[in-house]
Order: sequence, then structure tokens, then C-alpha cells
Amino acid sequence: MPSLSLLPLKVTGFYKGIHQYSGIIPPDPIEKALAIRQSYHQSRMVPHMERIRRLLKYAYFPLMFLGFNGVAIALVQAQVAYSSLWILMAVALFVSFTIEHLIPYNGLWNRAQADGLRDSLHFVINESSNYAGVLLLPLLGGLTLLPSAWPEEWPFWGQLLLAVVVFDIGSTLFHWLSHKSPLFWRFHAIHHAPKRLYGFNGIMKHPVFQLMDALVALGPLVLIGIPQDVAVVLVFSIFVQLLIQHSNADMRTGPLRHVFASAEVHRFHHLKGQAGDVNFGLFFSFWDFALGTAYFEKRNAPLRSTDIGIGHAPHYPTDYWGQLKAPFQYRQKTSIRNGKNVMGAGEP
Repeated sequence: MPSLSLLPLKVTGFYKGIHQYSGIIPPDPIEKALAIRQSYHQSRMVPHMERIRRLLKYAYFPLMFLGFNGVAIALVQAQVAYSSLWILMAVALFVSFTIEHLIPYNGLWNRAQADGLRDSLHFVINESSNYAGVLLLPLLGGLTLLPSAWPEEWPFWGQLLLAVVVFDIGSTLFHWLSHKSPLFWRFHAIHHAPKRLYGFNGIMKHPVFQLMDALVALGPLVLIGIPQDVAVVLVFSIFVQLLIQHSNADMRTGPLRHVFASAEVHRFHHLKGQAGDVNFGLFFSFWDFALGTAYFEKRNAPLRSTDIGIGHAPHYPTDYWGQLKAPFQYRQKTSIRNGKNVMGAGEP
């Protein structure tokens, strides 16, 4: 008696054999059955995947904001080496990029535009300088004017929240000013150069602008004696927030968008021209409500690459070294951003 494992092959051969003289070979019944079974499972998987995607739209923000910041707090409090946060950053990037592909806001923005090397250089150099500054913090102890002002008796998460709020106020005001001052816009324009928005865009900053921003936003924290551990997690939290704020994930935050400055609201900041003078906050949206610059609209279609960028400088450099030199090479040019003369985005 033939083995049952060979039966499908024998049936298939017999089925085809009896039609060899007709010149017509009908569909293999085994293959047809497998195809029907596969189609059945796929039909069941489609709604299952849709449910997962729908869940991810609402889970992305709490996963990134609470999840990764929570792990960073736990690592630092457990006195794990600061270098472990670089591994956590890599995991955050992987998770964010994966979700961007599962629930893209604009599918075209997931396609590389010869910007991988440039964005990687911005990331490595800028983040390295951020952590180098934190490691040098003990050497800046002489700059602390009010060491007793820092609430060391607070729980770690409370100290971090205080640092985030103080940083966010200074960063938001300087960000707003960089859109008004021709000098500061020279160095901030790089951040508005990309023609697609995805996680890496957040860290696209000129080193000079990053230094100025740090002096304004981190300076007050140094003056009141921020502990090094809190500063390290603050730098990590800024990275995560920039990742969230520029993500191409089609996230949903609902009423929380009036509190947190997620990509849902920040995308409008990258609109060309004066339309982009909105939503300056990094962590929180209520600063923009206070400044009168908060803006949100529900759109039937996602923003496109032609909607964002530097409207008055379509040929702004796209490579890393060109962007570093741009503020020093580009002369003043009238900007359509706010009708004023703006430096750093004109013609050579």
C-alpha cells in the first residue's frame, strides 16, 4: 500500500495523466485547495492586520513617550552605564521606523531621497555633542548660582518633569525667535530643508544653532544645579520627543494634541512660508496657545513634499557639508515666510 505522504503526488500525477491526450491540463486539485486555503487565511488576516494598524495609531505616542523614557529612567536609576542609552536610542529608532512603515502618514515619505548619509551624520554628530556636554557637566559646577534651588528631594520622575518644562519654555521661545531673527534663521533653516518628514528629521540642526539653543534652554537648568543623572535622561527624552514630533507614523493623540506637541500638530510647522510660523513647542503645545501660534486642521489628504520646506530657497543645499556652510555663504534675501528680510536662505 502506498505511503499516505506520497498520495498527493500520485493523485496529482494521475489527474494530469488522464488529460495528456487532450492537450488541456486543468488546475491541480491539490494546488487549488492550497490556494483556497491561503486565500481564506489572508481574508481573515486582513481585518486582523487592520485592527493592529488601528491600535498602533493610538499606541505609538504612549509607547514612545512613556515606554522609552520609562526605560531610560529605570536604567539611570539602576546606575547602568550611560552608554546603554545609545543602545536604547537604536531600539527606539528601529521601533519608530518599523511603525512608520506599518502606518505611514504619507507612504512616499518612507522612500529614501538620497538623504540617508546626511541625516545619519546629523544624528551621530549632534547627539554625540549633546551627551559630551552632559558628561562635562560636573566641570561646570562653578556656574551653578543657586545649587540649593534644585529639588533633590523630589522623586526622579518629578525632577525630570521639572527639567523638561524649564527646557521646553526656553527652547520654544528661542525657536519662535529663530523664525523672526534673520541671524538666527540662518542657522535654523537647515531644519526646514527636508522634503519629507520622518523620525530622523528632528535632529537635523546646525551645530551653531544647537549650541545657541542649549545655552538658552539648558543654561537655566545648569544655573540651578541640575544633577547629571537628570540631565542625561533629559537629553534622551529630547531625542525621543524629536523622533515623535517628526515621525511619519499616522499617529492619533486625540485631545492630547492640545497638551503634547506630537507629529499631528508639528507637521504644520514645516509648511512653506508664513504658514509654517506655528507650533513651535517641542514637548508641549500650551506654550503655542500662550503665544497665539497653535494651529491644527483635520485634512482629507496628507501633506505632500511640495507643501513643506523652505519656500524662498528651493535650491538650498541637501548634503551635510553644504548645509554646514550655508549660513556663512548665503546672503540676505527677502523671505516669503513673514515678509521680512531673512538671512541664510537666499542665493549665493
